[in-house]
Amino acid sequence: MWSLTPNLDHRLRLLSRSWAALGLFAAALLIAEPAHACQYSQVLEPVGHASAEFFTKRMAPEATFVDVAVAEEIHPAFGGARPPAPTVYSTTFRVIYRLKGQSPDRLSLYVHQLKTGDPIPEPKHFVDDQGRVSPYPYPHEVDPKSPFITNSCDPGFLGVKAGQAYVIFREADGRLLGAVPTHEGRSERAFPLMPVTLDESFGWLYSAVIATAGQKPESVARQPSSNLMAVRFRTGLSAGEAERWTRAAAVRPVAVSIARGKLIEESRGPLEQADASLIPYAMQASAANRGRYLRALAAQFLDETDERLELDLALQQEADLLFQSAAAEPDGAAPARVIAIEVTGTPQALAKLARNPQVAGVAAGFEVRGRTGADPLVGRAAPVRPWTGSDRRETGPSLRARLRALADGRPLPEPVLIPPTPPVDPFSFTGCIRIGEADALALGHPLFTQFGSFRLYAPSTTDCTRTATALTCRLPAQSAVRLDAGTRVGGFRVGPRPAVFELKEGTISCRREGAQ
Repeated sequence: MWSLTPNLDHRLRLLSRSWAALGLFAAALLIAEPAHACQYSQVLEPVGHASAEFFTKRMAPEATFVDVAVAEEIHPAFGGARPPAPTVYSTTFRVIYRLKGQSPDRLSLYVHQLKTGDPIPEPKHFVDDQGRVSPYPYPHEVDPKSPFITNSCDPGFLGVKAGQAYVIFREADGRLLGAVPTHEGRSERAFPLMPVTLDESFGWLYSAVIATAGQKPESVARQPSSNLMAVRFRTGLSAGEAERWTRAAAVRPVAVSIARGKLIEESRGPLEQADASLIPYAMQASAANRGRYLRALAAQFLDETDERLELDLALQQEADLLFQSAAAEPDGAAPARVIAIEVTGTPQALAKLARNPQVAGVAAGFEVRGRTGADPLVGRAAPVRPWTGSDRRETGPSLRARLRALADGRPLPEPVLIPPTPPVDPFSFTGCIRIGEADALALGHPLFTQFGSFRLYAPSTTDCTRTATALTCRLPAQSAVRLDAGTRVGGFRVGPRPAVFELKEGTISCRREGAQ
C-alpha cells in the first residue's frame, strides 16, 4: 500500500513572505531540509489510493526502471576525483520486486537516512480551481554536482528509513525520476520514491504499472549517445585488473557492476565525475552490504501479517519475493568480481572497445528524457510477476517458519507445500454426465431402440422396458449412450455404478441406480 501514516510531519514549514523570512532563508541554504517559504491557498490532502494510482500511471511510462526495494546501508557517495563539499551521502537499496526494467539486485541513490524517531516524509496533493490533482512539493534526491538548496520553496532532500520498503521510479541514468506530464500542458515532479508496506498487497501498484506498459510517450523516445558505452567482460575481474583495463582502454567508469555469487550490485556516479576510483569504491560498497535489512523487513512482515498468511494468496506471494531475494544473497566467502562496466571516453576509445579481447559484449549508450544510460549486459533476474497465478501453495506454518529463519539470519528450511487437491469425481454427485453432440457421435453405437421421435444408440448390454408413456433403460457401469431427438443429438456417460435412463412424457432423466 501507499504509505499513509496520518501523524507524519514532513517538516516543510510554511513561512510568511516577510523580511524576517529572508533571514531564515539565508540560513536554510546551509542545511539539507530548509524551511518552506511558499504559501498554498489550496487545502493539502494526504495521497490516498486514488491519487497514488493517478500519479503512478503518469510516472510509470516516463520511468526507465520501476522497482520495490528495501533501504539498507548509508555511506559517503562517490564523488569522483574531487569529492564535493559538503560530503554527499548515498543509501543502498536491495531490489525485491522488478516492475519495469532490469535493475541490479542492489543499487544506490543520493538520499540520506532518517534518524531514529524522525518522521517519514508524507506525500500530499491538492486540487486546483479546475479540479486537477497536483502533487505538493516533495523532498528530492541530492544533486551530487551541486548539493545545496537554492531557493526558499525547495522542499529539501529525501531521507529514508533503513529496513523500510519503497517503490522507486528511476531515469535511464539511475537517478530518481524528474518531472512528468500530469495534465495537458503541465509537468510536475511527483513522488518517485515512496514507502510501501508488504503487510497489505501492493497488487494495485503492479496493476497500475502494467496498465501503462504499452504507452510510449514521445518524451521517452531513445536517442543515441556517443559518450557512453556498456561493457561486459568475458570473466570477472578483480578491482586491480579492472582499473588496469580502464587505463589501458583510455576510458573512465560511470557505473560498475559487481557480482558476488548470484547477486549483482551496482555503483554509479554522475557522468561528469567519471573516474577510475569508482572501481575500488564499488568494491568497498559491496563489502559493506550484508543483507541485514532484508532480514529486518522479513521480521516486520511476519509480525504484521501473522495468521493472515494462511488465507491471503497475495501475502504468500509477497513472502515468496522475500525468499527469492534471500536466496540470491551470497555468503561471506563469495568473492566480488567486476563483471560489467559503463564507461565514457573519446569517440576513438569507445570505438575500439568492441575489439578488446577481454570484452564479451558492448552496447552503445542512449539518451531518454535528457538522461544518458545503457542497457544492462549482465544477467538480471527476470521481472517477478506474482499476481499472474501460482501452481504451488505453501502451508501457513511453513511460510512463518521460513520467514522467521530469514529474520534470524538462519538458512531457510525447505518449503512444505499444500498437497494438491485431488480432481473432483463428477460421478460422486450423479450417476450420469451429459455429453455433447461430438462426443455422442464418436461413440459409434448401433441403434438400440426408438421411442416416438427419440432414437437411442446404446451397447447391446443395455436393458430397456417400455410402456405407452415411458421408456426406462438400465445402463451398464462405465458405459455411454447416444440419444437423438430430431435434429438434436446428445447423450450420457455412466459412472462406476449402473444407471437408470428414463424418457417419460417428453422428459429425459438419468440417475444412479437405486437413487430416487
